[in-house]
Amino acid sequence: GFLLGSAWMDGAIQIGIKGDTNRDGLVTVQDIVVWVGSWLELAGYVPFPTDPEDVLFKIFDGNMDGTSSVADAIGIVNKILGRPMPPLVKVVGGAPIIVDLGAPALQLDGQLAIPVMLDAGSVIAGGEMSFSFDPEVMAVGEPYLDNTTSDLILQSKVEDGVVRPMVISLSKDKGLATGNKPTLMIPITLRDDREGMLTLDAVILVNQLAQELPVRLGDHTQAINKAMLAPTSFALRDNAPNPFNPTTTISYEVPQPAHIQLVIYNILGQEVIKLVDEVKTPGRYTAVWDARNAQGRAVSSGIYMYRLSS
Repeated sequence: GFLLGSAWMDGAIQIGIKGDTNRDGLVTVQDIVVWVGSWLELAGYVPFPTDPEDVLFKIFDGNMDGTSSVADAIGIVNKILGRPMPPLVKVVGGAPIIVDLGAPALQLDGQLAIPVMLDAGSVIAGGEMSFSFDPEVMAVGEPYLDNTTSDLILQSKVEDGVVRPMVISLSKDKGLATGNKPTLMIPITLRDDREGMLTLDAVILVNQLAQELPVRLGDHTQAINKAMLAPTSFALRDNAPNPFNPTTTISYEVPQPAHIQLVIYNILGQEVIKLVDEVKTPGRYTAVWDARNAQGRAVSSGIYMYRLSS
């Protein structure tokens, strides 16, 4: 027998390695992938632990702050890189990092891509974001990095009108792209001619010490429509207004880089003026004619024609 003293209590010993999310006895980049996959609830990954008293929660709590965010993944990165854990400060001060969707959309093979831009003066080691959209109007593909690099891990989940990307840096001195380079790209495909909307609802950014950084949202919505897509063929549209006095606007479309000439002729086929005579990049353009000829003199009323050539 064994006599227990009055001060003794029943207990349990919790065994595990901090950050070893796949529980193979090692802390490697695989554990970061498992952490991100579980956090985003991707198929095939264990459910993310939610009970702070559970041993698995403590293994996943990479920065040991008792809560769950992308900071935990950076805490695991720090363990792999051998960075010492700093005194626990969940959120740091300083100038906020501006996050916005205000940069022009890009186009690739008939698909739009919305750049996500960060304006930061320091290294950002990781970030998680949440965007919403109407799945009846548009489809959102898996976000991707503008420049692929082995220093970054990007995982995301797109479901029920919400896209949740997460980016983690594995480098000791390099972070997420900032400034004039997109942090990531979100591909968009419109289902019809209606206008869609992509909205940035939430963002968390952390530094290399696994501490959350202050964030301010800039242009956090982006309207998306067919007009943002580059034309697929050369086109010359009707001028408006017609008849006109004193000006009219002519619209045209250019699908590829080309030297464009837009020329006005009178009813006899004589050239009146070249409105456009230059190289144009792909896009939709307008030119205004003020009823004057190449010498700047007003032309007489009558019928005129215009022609686009490339």
